[in-house]
Amino acid sequence: MDEDIRAIFDSYSEAPRAVLLELRSLIFATAATFEDGDRLTETVKWGQPSYAALRPGKGTAVRLGTPSESEIAVLVHCGTSLISTFRRLYPELQYSKNRAILLHVDQPLPREPLKRFVEMALAYPSSRR
Repeated sequence: MDEDIRAIFDSYSEAPRAVLLELRSLIFATAATFEDGDRLTETVKWGQPSYAALRPGKGTAVRLGTPSESEIAVLVHCGTSLISTFRRLYPELQYSKNRAILLHVDQPLPREPLKRFVEMALAYPSSRR
């Protein structure tokens, strides 16, 4: 893990940091299932960890944020249709407008829906935004 990324994770208290690190692992594990899964980049965007596939014309970045100490946001570009698609597929999840899936740090991660979300984000046609 890059020093800048590590510093961001280290800046959170224990509960959100644990969830964020679990999400990071899920993102990397999901990306590894792609044919070119080793081409995932981890950077800092808007002060948040950001994950994007390095395939030309494919994918939108997934960012991890904390709107509050008890909440985690899995964010994507607001110009995609990913959140509206997910609202239909997983109405039981919480959302923030057309930007994020919201998770509570004291609840188990909905791993399968999140894995599907990451798969869709990393494969999202760039021309659709």
